[in-house]
Amino acid sequence: MSITFFCSWVHDTPMVLLLPFFFYFFPNLIGIIMLQSSISITR
Repeated sequence: MSITFFCSWVHDTPMVLLLPFFFYFFPNLIGIIMLQSSISITR
């Protein structure tokens, strides 16, 4: 998914509908980053 499409989608979508998406997406993103960093540290 391109950045311009994402920006236009966010602009057209009410922020209230985006809140559950961000609350679901960001903890998973942080978890993935922590997991990858812990894997790279153990190597």
